[in-house]
Amino acid sequence: MNKQKGKLPMKISIALLLIVHGFIAACQSPVSFNPAAGIKNPTWLAWWPANLGQSWPLNALELEHSLAVRMVGIFWLIAGAALIGAGLGVLGFLVPTAWWRSLALTGAIILIAMLAVYYHPFYSVGLGASVVLLVSLVGEGWPLFSKLGL
Repeated sequence: MNKQKGKLPMKISIALLLIVHGFIAACQSPVSFNPAAGIKNPTWLAWWPANLGQSWPLNALELEHSLAVRMVGIFWLIAGAALIGAGLGVLGFLVPTAWWRSLALTGAIILIAMLAVYYHPFYSVGLGASVVLLVSLVGEGWPLFSKLGL
C-alpha cells in the first residue's frame, strides 16, 4: 500500500504536465481561425518573420488567409484535447488509463507538426516538451512509466 502512495504524486505531476501542455496547445487555435489576430512580436523579436500564432511559411506562400489554413485551428484543438485526455487517463479520471499512451502519442505528433508549421521562438519549450514526450513513448519505454504502472 505504501508503494502505491509513493507513486501518486508522480502520476499527478505527469498528468498535470500533460493537461497544462494540452490547454496551451488548444489555446493556439483562435489565432489559426483568424490569422490576422496574431500577437505582435516584442521589439527585440522584430526580426522574426511572423507574429506569434502566425505561420511564416504559409505567409510566404500567401496561403495564411485561405479558408483551408484557417481550419487548421482544428488540429490545435485535437492535439490539445488528446493531451488533456492523456493526462486524465494517467489519473484514471473520465478516460480509461489504457488510453493515455495512445492519446499522448497522438497529441504529441500533431502538436510537433503544428509547431513546425507555426514555429515561433516562444514555442521552443512546447516543441521540446512534445519531442521529449514522443521519444519517451516511442523509445524502449521510459522506466518511470512502467514503475508507475502506466
